[in-house]
Amino acid sequence: MRDEHYLIAELLQKYPDLNQEEREQFNQWLEQGNNKEFFNQILDKEILEEELRQLDELKIESEQRGSWEKLLQFRVKPQKLNTIWLNNWKMYAAAASIITILGVGGLIWYKSQRVNNQVVQVEESKAPIITDADPGQFKARLTLADGSTVVLDTATTKQLAQQGSVQVLNKDGKLVYQQGGEAGSDEVLYNTLQTTKGQTYATVLADGSRVWLNSESSIRYPVAFRGSERKVFITGEAYFEVVPSYLKDKDGKGGKQSFKVEVGNMEIEVLGTHFNINAYADEDVLRTTLLEGKIKIITGGISTMLAPGQQAQLKRGTSFLQVTDNSDVEQAVAWKNGYFQFGDDDLKTVMRQLARWYDVEVIYQGGVSSDTYGGRINRNSKASEVLTILERNRVHFKIEGKKIIVTR
Repeated sequence: MRDEHYLIAELLQKYPDLNQEEREQFNQWLEQGNNKEFFNQILDKEILEEELRQLDELKIESEQRGSWEKLLQFRVKPQKLNTIWLNNWKMYAAAASIITILGVGGLIWYKSQRVNNQVVQVEESKAPIITDADPGQFKARLTLADGSTVVLDTATTKQLAQQGSVQVLNKDGKLVYQQGGEAGSDEVLYNTLQTTKGQTYATVLADGSRVWLNSESSIRYPVAFRGSERKVFITGEAYFEVVPSYLKDKDGKGGKQSFKVEVGNMEIEVLGTHFNINAYADEDVLRTTLLEGKIKIITGGISTMLAPGQQAQLKRGTSFLQVTDNSDVEQAVAWKNGYFQFGDDDLKTVMRQLARWYDVEVIYQGGVSSDTYGGRINRNSKASEVLTILERNRVHFKIEGKKIIVTR
């Protein structure tokens, strides 16, 4: 027998287009308890907005790796249509049940939580997906100064190599550089940390600065910073937490070492700051987002200063830099914190992120949907779980080996 809550959720979604039998069921439900008051609240825009705010703050952990949290935090925005979220919070609190309905596109999420054992169940799509793709992992490849390579993962904690006077360690899932003694020759030794599709990794540079690499990205850097400048080179996407560094000579005198990042035809000069660079070759725009501190961006001989909360956008192939205020910094660094986060992004933008993380090729058959997507999904999800959420609005997916086929 179908659960009553799920049935009412469907009736609420279809209302007022109900047949005679459905209208009788709906009227019976209205006469029970405070359901009529609840239904009137559904139609109140201000109450809906407040409930949305509460839902955004709701976080429930489950054995299904946060499925309910993912559903609450994801929305689809069709072109020229309004998306409506409905939820019954108070009336079903005693049974720990929540109904959330996304009216347009026929999307109904139903969640029932058993109070005694805290097991969370989510109604999912019945369409079978024959194959699946696992989420990315903490893996990378390190290329040492002599050209030899080391495969990195989180399972191993040990010293990997000695680069001049610097020890290279794999520790707690991060690549760490530690000064092992007096500096030797003045030769500058470079290492390269690189991730492929489906990989991510982090490193602590010799000066203590931290760098996180997203999938299909790389950073080339000296194992020890000497001179007045610290300079690294990146491709793809990286998040930096740069610490101030001072260089002292034999007499104890010196000055602050600048920190510079070179990416394509753009250079970023840093003091002490937190920022994210998205510079994938398949993205039309290079984006630099500042969270803390100050950075100076130089391109085409023109320099621009960024303040916290600002994002610089450089269209590929040009030197024109556009700066936006009050950018969505959470979206910019969501990947580093374990999420996909979209801000009214089109389908191709969304699928490029999935292709990098799940190491798949995306193939479009037929026209591409003009709908936009917004929300947050845990990156630990399998590809099928993410696609099930996306599939609720006029788009369909099929996984075949290392390919995701998109149809309408």
